[in-house]
Amino acid sequence: MQIRCSNCFQEYEADYGVCPYCGYSEGDATAEAYCLTPGTEIAGRYLIGRMLGLGGFGITYQAWDQKLETVMAVKEYYPSGLVNRLPGQAEVMLVASKREEEFRYGKERFLEEARNLARFNTHPNIVNVYDFFEANNTAYIVMEFLDGQTLSKFLQQSGAPLPWERCLELAQDVCAALSALHAQNILHRDVSPDNIFLCRNGAVKLIDFGAARFASDQGSPLTIVVKPGFAPPEQYERVNRQGPWTDIYALGGTLYYALTGQKPPESTDRKIQDELVSPSALRADIPEHVSVAILRAMALDPRFRYQRVEEFQAVLTAQKKAVPLEAARRRRKRRRTLGICASLLVLAAAFGTFALLWHSRQLPQADLTLWYRSTGEEALDTAKEEALQAIIERFTQEYTGVTVSVEGIPAAEYARRLGESVDGAGPDLYESTGLDGAALPNAAGLDGPLEALAQTDPAAAAPLEGERQYPTGLALPLLYVNTSLGSVGSSDDVSALAGACEAAGSTLALSPACGALFTALYGPEVEDYAAPSALEDFLSGEVLLYLGSSADYPAIQEAMPGLYQVQFPACGQAAYTCATLWSVTDSGGDEERAATALLEFFSSDAAQDYFHIRHRSGAIPISPAVREEYAAVYPEFSALSEYLALPYAAGPTS
Repeated sequence: MQIRCSNCFQEYEADYGVCPYCGYSEGDATAEAYCLTPGTEIAGRYLIGRMLGLGGFGITYQAWDQKLETVMAVKEYYPSGLVNRLPGQAEVMLVASKREEEFRYGKERFLEEARNLARFNTHPNIVNVYDFFEANNTAYIVMEFLDGQTLSKFLQQSGAPLPWERCLELAQDVCAALSALHAQNILHRDVSPDNIFLCRNGAVKLIDFGAARFASDQGSPLTIVVKPGFAPPEQYERVNRQGPWTDIYALGGTLYYALTGQKPPESTDRKIQDELVSPSALRADIPEHVSVAILRAMALDPRFRYQRVEEFQAVLTAQKKAVPLEAARRRRKRRRTLGICASLLVLAAAFGTFALLWHSRQLPQADLTLWYRSTGEEALDTAKEEALQAIIERFTQEYTGVTVSVEGIPAAEYARRLGESVDGAGPDLYESTGLDGAALPNAAGLDGPLEALAQTDPAAAAPLEGERQYPTGLALPLLYVNTSLGSVGSSDDVSALAGACEAAGSTLALSPACGALFTALYGPEVEDYAAPSALEDFLSGEVLLYLGSSADYPAIQEAMPGLYQVQFPACGQAAYTCATLWSVTDSGGDEERAATALLEFFSSDAAQDYFHIRHRSGAIPISPAVREEYAAVYPEFSALSEYLALPYAAGPTS
């Protein structure tokens, strides 16, 4: 009598007792204790067989579709570290009840993966999805069973790189898959030899979409997945914007490995010392245009990679000229220089203000002293000083007669040192954040620069009172949600927010430093939720909703990757403050004139980029152009311009 093996689903004579195809015998132990036992039925239709693969998000099994009488692949949502299963049982159990929300969110993402993949069921290079459902306290995706092996296994078994012609054929198929995904705004985020499947019938399929996400959904929490050698720097750093160029880097790394037999150096190591060798230097038969295309795809800076997979494909196939990476850098530098010049001309024509006027006449020679307030936190102070030094270097390249010495003064001594410098021997330009007018007896009026700033960026000028302080960044009130504890909707009523937290079994906490900002939006009752340890409680997972500011963003992003969401207050108006303020000493001489010019330069696009993006000040740029760049780099701030366009409510000036 013929029976079907519960492990591989081949038919064999029952008298054998053991499957002659896979060696399985009824009752044999599973590959892992927590795997489903072969023969387990799910959804009243699918019989589970042997394990095909195991990853951080789930387990993939070979399965038998009893309705269609054919072999399928079934992927089970089984996030490592979140769940467990007793041997021989089907249901999964949470390892800790407090992680239920994290598991639920991940399961929703898993099912969303299935919905996304189902769109591409007719695509020849993307694995087909036939069904998805929930069972056994988790979720499942039913996919086509692929007969063959991954590119990774093929290369390991062959022990030799692919012929470059075959490699380009494979690249065409993967490019076709990525092109279809990117057209729907979906990023794969895990392209590698492990996830390219070579079928016995010659088809090439892109598989494992567990790390995939919408390119516009980058503020949502998601476990970070990287494959050393194939993941670009932005997937490690958690702060850089991801896009098609992220998948292009990974495909470039995959082709590099397939052509040379050498796994590329990890991108984070390359940032320290780039030792990536050209493919054509490792294999003489590789055409130069192919080598150039791969190196360009693997550029560490996303700006120098191909931005669209179709462009990469065209260069690989010699339909488009291959431009080496260094030539692309030089070209971009020329374009940027021309763009800056054009922007300056437009600004001069529109406003006739500081940028071009200061550039149209030579500053006198001046030796300036700049003071800034140091916090005592080494990382913050180092970033601040590096930003200032970079900005000053740019400024003094143009005004060669100006020199600037920079000194960081401890916060505890700052006001006293300024007071002692009233009679001279003090700074020409100094940070005045947190100081009121009485503490600025020697500060010069900044009427002209502030009027120019109000024309270029009304939002930056709105919180200012007086004319002796100049802003370089803004601080906004923000709502941070711990998504592992629950979710809250948007509301202009703090009681409603508190109720949503209570319904989730948690609470909210307000940073006392942000009290004035939130009071301007939600009224004085919000102060009832102020707590000195609000941020610490949020970071430790004790609070669902934290009412803080944009200054908290770097710390939260670093401590809680993938476990937070950022929301702007939904009150129909905007409250914000100047995060950093500067003043010029009223000396009436060349130093005052040069210091004022440097202060105005602080608001230029170049300086704002140094302050807030390259060196992460924690403040929001006052330059509209750099704000757009900031929102692109940090997608959680995509609604930034919309928020600042709301009617201004209030906010302290420092």
